[in-house]
Amino acid sequence: MGMVDPADDGIRRFVVRHYRYDPERRERRHVVVAAVDNEVEFHALIESVEADIRRRRMAGEPVGRNEHASGTVYEPGDRQRAAAGHVLRRMIEHGVAPGTRAEVPQLPPNIALLGPEGLPSE
Repeated sequence: MGMVDPADDGIRRFVVRHYRYDPERRERRHVVVAAVDNEVEFHALIESVEADIRRRRMAGEPVGRNEHASGTVYEPGDRQRAAAGHVLRRMIEHGVAPGTRAEVPQLPPNIALLGPEGLPSE
């Protein structure tokens, strides 16, 4: 398998997560199982986690009823764009004008910076 670092922001990565109880944090959450570099391995890894959950259920082991495997695809630069969106949001919350669009780093697709007339800033 082409395992990669889930936090490597320079590459496209397919991250597999297991929704389960996390004893370290004492809560149910999505725990990262692994990250791979192609979609075929991604689907195979999700299926192996699901198969393990089914096997544990059939064996009578304690398995949460909401326990499941899922995954997401992270594109290169997504963490950097998310951080820029967070900084922009915090600036606005504190009443700081973000300046021109050229001064603001690339933002995630779900955030838009509008000018005073309600039009996208240039």
